[in-house]
Amino acid sequence: MKLGCNITSWLILVVFSLAPPAAQARRLDLKPVTIEADHVMGKTEKPKPKPQIDPEVLAQAESLLDEALGMLSLGRYENARTLLTQAKKIHPDHSGVLRASARTLLTLGYLKWNEDMALEAQDDLIRARKLRPRDMALVELERLVQNLVGRIQRLKRPSKKTKAPAAKLD
Repeated sequence: MKLGCNITSWLILVVFSLAPPAAQARRLDLKPVTIEADHVMGKTEKPKPKPQIDPEVLAQAESLLDEALGMLSLGRYENARTLLTQAKKIHPDHSGVLRASARTLLTLGYLKWNEDMALEAQDDLIRARKLRPRDMALVELERLVQNLVGRIQRLKRPSKKTKAPAAKLD
């Protein structure tokens, strides 16, 4: 063994030397061992445990979400928005509630051509993407919201090309 190796390398070497040859051939997963060794040496921090949510609160939020999804399928967007707002108050970090809320606000923002609703949908999507960064449906929704906000803002500004005709003085 070399003198300059660190504790992690030493642990890997010890684990491999103690493992039977068949296990060495399978290449054991040593990630937990090295992570723990790095943590002991102060190289990395242990991941913070997720806060435990009360099952009753979760059930209530999911019940409201199911009811809101039913309203969405019937085209009752305002009712769905009300239910989803209640669900967000109960459980603000539920990614399903945030996604459904963003979809509802995107639809209402488009139908009413309301920039505030579209921006609220964008805020919900940002929070949902922090919870589920690899959810491609959220990426697509975010792209749609950005397009809607851009279109609303472009149409709010008067165009430089169109000028009102000058009044003729007789």
